[in-house]
Amino acid sequence: MKKNIKFIWAICMHCNRAAVVIKIILYFLSSILTAGNIVVLQKLIDSIVFGIEHHVVQKGIFWGILFVVIELAASNMQHFNRLANLSLMRSMNQFLPKIMIDKYQKIAFPDFEGEENQKIFKRVNAKPGEKILAILDLAGEMLSDIVSAAALCIVFAVVDIFIPLFFIVVLIIVIKLNFLGSKLMSELFFEQTNDERKMDYFRDLFMDRHSLAELSFFGAVSYIRKKWKLYADIVLKERLSLTVKSQKYFAASCSILTVWVAFVAFILIMKLSNGGITIGAFISMTNSSISVLAIGDRIAQNFLELARKSQEIIYL
Repeated sequence: MKKNIKFIWAICMHCNRAAVVIKIILYFLSSILTAGNIVVLQKLIDSIVFGIEHHVVQKGIFWGILFVVIELAASNMQHFNRLANLSLMRSMNQFLPKIMIDKYQKIAFPDFEGEENQKIFKRVNAKPGEKILAILDLAGEMLSDIVSAAALCIVFAVVDIFIPLFFIVVLIIVIKLNFLGSKLMSELFFEQTNDERKMDYFRDLFMDRHSLAELSFFGAVSYIRKKWKLYADIVLKERLSLTVKSQKYFAASCSILTVWVAFVAFILIMKLSNGGITIGAFISMTNSSISVLAIGDRIAQNFLELARKSQEIIYL
């Protein structure tokens, strides 16, 4: 996977270096805005409380405007990312065909019609530019989530050093559990077993009028139907078994995240009751402890999807 990602990086940088740099900046900004939003929300709530007590509104207006600006900037990140993608795709559409033609020219004529080579040509021609962009975006999202997690650790450390330490432990466990669960679900949807191939074969016999006519002529319809049902039942049991097993991993992940939220809530309530934090810090930290639950899930799923998609461009 590492070799494939380096190859994709080289292609993207060769095609449109400026668009790639812009995408990296956007992913970094997105992760920083995630942490910045927590701090600004805290300041906004504290300034509102202070303004109500002291009849002052200037600070509240400032932090309110800043909060809106951050929200608008975060919501427009995807728009700018799409513009960078369009520019990069335009460049790749000009560059990739040249690579493919050069490779085709190196293939000996007698081997050109070989079955294995034809399979490779089919994979290569299946929208390689879109696949490369998808892989680049997955890598960018993973980078953004990792930076977001690091930034959140710094924000949490301001309140209590034990929160980021516990957060790191929880995040690692959740990523591991979600990765195992997502891997099973990926195998369920993307990998075809022997039994599935047999099931599809018997089903296809009923879908083709020529083969159906032959089966009717030889009186084999009932026999083939029984074979199809046999393998369909086997496949259903396999899928149910994998689904239940994967859901156990996700359930364990949810349980750990529940413990994480309870731990953060306990620390924050203790700090708030002792005057160690403001009401703004309590609300923003509580809100962020819930919103960061998706980070571990995204990192695990994106890593698995990155590994799978990186294999699709191996023949470029």
